[in-house]
Order: sequence, then C-alpha cells, then structure tokens
Amino acid sequence: PEERGSWLNYFAICIQMARAVRRLHLAGLSHSDLSPKNVLVDPSMGKCIVIDIDSLVVPGLFPPDVLGTSGYIAPEVLATVGLPINDPKRKHPCASTDQHALAVLLYEYLLYRHPLQGPKVNSTSSAEEDDQLSLGSKALFVEHPTDHSNRPKNLGFPLDVLGPHLKELFLRAFVKGLHAPNERPTAWDCEKALLKTWEQMYRCVNPSCSHQWFVVFDKSVTRCPFCKSKPGPQIVRLQLRKESKPGSWVKDGEVTIYDQKLIHKWHVFDNVSVNETLQPVDKEPLADCQIFQGEWVLINRKLNSLTSPGGNRVPVGSCVALKHGAQIRLSQEPHGRIAEVEVHST
Repeated sequence: PEERGSWLNYFAICIQMARAVRRLHLAGLSHSDLSPKNVLVDPSMGKCIVIDIDSLVVPGLFPPDVLGTSGYIAPEVLATVGLPINDPKRKHPCASTDQHALAVLLYEYLLYRHPLQGPKVNSTSSAEEDDQLSLGSKALFVEHPTDHSNRPKNLGFPLDVLGPHLKELFLRAFVKGLHAPNERPTAWDCEKALLKTWEQMYRCVNPSCSHQWFVVFDKSVTRCPFCKSKPGPQIVRLQLRKESKPGSWVKDGEVTIYDQKLIHKWHVFDNVSVNETLQPVDKEPLADCQIFQGEWVLINRKLNSLTSPGGNRVPVGSCVALKHGAQIRLSQEPHGRIAEVEVHST
C-alpha cells in the first residue's frame, strides 16, 4: 500500500508523461515505443521518466526500429503490419501513433484498465489473430458511448469520474481518433486537460479511501465517487477571470478549494503557464486557503496588491473571507486575475 501512492500522484505522473512526449514532438521526434517498459513511474512519489530514447524516429531521416509494444501499438500500424515494408499503404510509427500510445497510458494510469481490451471476440481462429483485430482494425473503446459490445460487465469507475476535460479528451482519442489518426489529441492537448483537471482535485475526508482524492467539477459532485464520503457541509470553488480588454473580464479557469490549498503565480496571473520553464521562485506559494474559525479564508502570503471585494488592500499576513459571490482581485498588476467565489452546499 505504501508504494501505490494516491490518485493525485497518478495525475502528477500523467502530466510529466504528457509533457515529455510534447517536448519530443516539438523537436520533430517520435518515440515509437511508448509503453510501461519505457515509461517508468514511481506512484509513491508521483514521478515519471521516459527511457529508451536512443532510437527515436525522425520522419524521413531515421525510420522506426520497432513497431511498439502490444497493447500500445496504434490500430493502423497493426492493421497494415502484413503489408511489405515499402508499401505506401503500410503505416509506420510516428507522432500520431505516439499520441495513441500516450492516451492508452494515461487512461490506464488514471482508471487502472486498458481502453480497448474488453470482452468482444473478433476471431475464434487464434488468440493472436483476435488480439491483432481487437487492437487493430476492429478496435473498439470499452466505454464507447453508443456501441457497448466491448464493455465489460464490471467496468469499474466510469470515465465521468475524471471530469469533463479528460472525458472529452479520451472520447476524442478512442472514439473519434481511434481509426482516424489526424483526429487524435496531441500531447499538448493531454497536458492541458490534465492541468485543468488538477485544479479540480479535492482531498477526500476518508483516510481509508482507495483514491484519497477525487475531481469536483460542478455543484452536482457532492460525494467522493470511490468511497461515497461526504466532503463536508460546503465546497468552495474560485472562478478565475482575466481582463480581455479594459473593464471586460472573461472566465479563464477554475480552482476547487480544500483546506491548505496553495495559490501560485499561475493562478494569479494570466500570462504565467505551468510548464517546465518555471523557475523555483515562480513555484513559491503566494497565498493559501484555510478554514479559520469555521469560515473559509484566503490568506495573503506574498501578494503585493491583493484586494478585497470592498476594494481594500489585504496586507501580507492578513486574510479575506471566501463568501459566495465575492470578487477578489488577486493582483492589481498587469495580467492580474479576479477570483469569483462560489460556495456550494453538499
């Protein structure tokens, strides 16, 4: 149990994995064999590393040495593997096949099952032929919204527990893009969806919960889907807004609040992104949210111009109450956001 880590750690692993693949593709490279044997993870620490990058594919220059690993090879590669190597109809590992493998890995690490390996039998001739069809030309998502023929009787927790951003991403990957490589989400799409979902994570109050965290994305989520524990009398969310033009504020993200939730630079400013370029000083918390005397508050740690709903500056070390409907200016500096408070009873 101590080596399994929490569900939050798996999200951290997935973000690092998507980021690594995004960096490869940005450089014009493909891995060609993304699988658990080449993506090493430490769930207890939430760490991930991609290995075996000494045989990367460069389209038109360095062809792939391997097709990939069974279960992670893109359907179009499996479906054309019997064609001669120089046949123009034969599909080879490339960035779009990496996108398929990445989506499979992310789905597996977050939901603990393979997205294509269900009960449907596509060939009774041999297990090998059935596998080739079931993961190739006849591949079908186990959570396909209309075709349930490959859905296990005991599916486990459905795709919905991941929230809307990742649900849309996986439907793109395994319904729209499964047999249409150009429709697959990119590694950057995966990274963005994971980061948005990270901000919707909420710590479960049950210390025995199997996942310890769950996703809160609207007021209908009032219990942990894994252990059915009620999170408390209220759930607080911050709707972040940025100034698109003087005096006009548009929605620009959201954050689910839990006790000790940290507010960072990327929450406060709309021109700061969470990526590998952040310096250590950029990762320091600028504020945090706590329950103080039965009331949710935002405590200013390092913000120079935090402004209360009444228009008063909140000095460092002081706090502002998180009341439903309150609009808090996180910074008066350029690109500073406004946080609108939503309080939902559970």
